[in-house]
Amino acid sequence: MKISSLSLILAFSFSVNALHGQKEIPAKRVIAALKEKDCAAVIKMLSTVDDLNYKDNAGGTMLMYSSVYGCFDAANCLLEKGARFDLRSNDGFTALHMASRNGHFEIAELLLKKGAKADELTNNGTIALYMASQKGHTKIIELLIENGAQIDFQSAKEFTALFIASQNGQIEAVKLLIEKGASLDLTTSRGATALFVASSAGYAEVVKILLVKGAKIDAMTRRGATSLFVSSQNGYPEVVKLLLEHGADIKKRTNDGLSPLLAASIKGHSEIVKLLLENNTEVDQQTDQGTTALMIAALNGHTQVVKLLLDKGANTNLKNQSGKSAADVAANEEIRILLANSIKKL
Repeated sequence: MKISSLSLILAFSFSVNALHGQKEIPAKRVIAALKEKDCAAVIKMLSTVDDLNYKDNAGGTMLMYSSVYGCFDAANCLLEKGARFDLRSNDGFTALHMASRNGHFEIAELLLKKGAKADELTNNGTIALYMASQKGHTKIIELLIENGAQIDFQSAKEFTALFIASQNGQIEAVKLLIEKGASLDLTTSRGATALFVASSAGYAEVVKILLVKGAKIDAMTRRGATSLFVSSQNGYPEVVKLLLEHGADIKKRTNDGLSPLLAASIKGHSEIVKLLLENNTEVDQQTDQGTTALMIAALNGHTQVVKLLLDKGANTNLKNQSGKSAADVAANEEIRILLANSIKKL
């Protein structure tokens, strides 16, 4: 009967730990302790762990979880014992991604010193610099750039680190990335810039920084939307005020004919309507279908906007392509009375 060499090895192999009377500890127990943030217990267990590179169902290793929960001593011990820093989770995350996302500078620094690649991509094209920028971890942003991360890297020609920091209102990260040379006006495939997404989300301080640094104020998306349009549409008066003060073109329209005033009127953003009117936007401007801001506000029941438009002399007699006036489409009696009273004054 033949016995393979492997069978003999398996039959007569004994671990060093077993010879010394020490029982090996399953790596999954170490991961459980890491999830409890019990770093002291983890250090004790690592001396007899059974598999340094064990992966759980999510593809996570002990080094990855040490990087998530900030157990520096555990991460250092694992690396000293030979744990691999280049392994990836099921989603393609490495330990460096996890340390960067969770703000653990010392672990990120340690991983880079051991040879981790600063620009390693996850399965969906995310780099560590994106993660640090999203969370505003400025020390890690600087560390990654110093270790070769491309500051203007665009995964699939989409987002940059500056775009992500701006989108998430990370003021200090935005400042740092610009200081390090990030391009202000790179666009996504839809034409959105860092200024556009900051305006869209209402991050006035970020908008101010980008404007002062020279971001293109009237850059348009593929749809034809500007930063002024999207901030008017989404209801951020502080951003609208900043953009107007810096010379944003109040007349620009989207490809489907919408202006900042029309967009603000749809949503009932009275404070923004007031700002736009004070900055001499045309009160009776119309959509491609002949609809005015007054008709839109009346139809949607935005009484305060109707009042503002009437006070600025909006023409109540104008009709859209369907032959309807503001009074014809008014949502309630209060607005119909306002319109009727305005007509009497004329």
